[in-house]
Amino acid sequence: MADRDDVFIADDQRPLIPEGEYLAQCIELRVIPYFDTQRMRLRFKILEGQHADTILEMFINLIDGKTGSRFKSVPPASNYYKNWCVANYCRQPVRRDRMSPKIFYEGIFRVQVRTAYPKYPNSRQRMPDGMQYSVVDYLIRREQ
Repeated sequence: MADRDDVFIADDQRPLIPEGEYLAQCIELRVIPYFDTQRMRLRFKILEGQHADTILEMFINLIDGKTGSRFKSVPPASNYYKNWCVANYCRQPVRRDRMSPKIFYEGIFRVQVRTAYPKYPNSRQRMPDGMQYSVVDYLIRREQ
């Protein structure tokens, strides 16, 4: 049996702000393992309005759904490709161009924020109210 002194400390709650467009800066970029795959985690800081200084995350899969391995060439239908093009001032890469993730870091973007509704494992049922949180859904345009 656990000691009475054995306690866990809660981490910060994930922020929940109204859905919509916000001006935000990418302040962190990291590739992280996620089960049997890899994701890129971008952290954005809201720059204006009532929710200024709120930190939100955006996750982009880096694994090809067909092959199960990391992209060798990035398909135009992928979220990485679409958001990379926005970060590149809406210029698509030329064939064989390198699409470095560094293009996101410290960029200022107009972003679309949505509410994430976690679900129970192996179920389509949503978890109770209070478990929702905000995420950056996609980049709308690059401002700087």
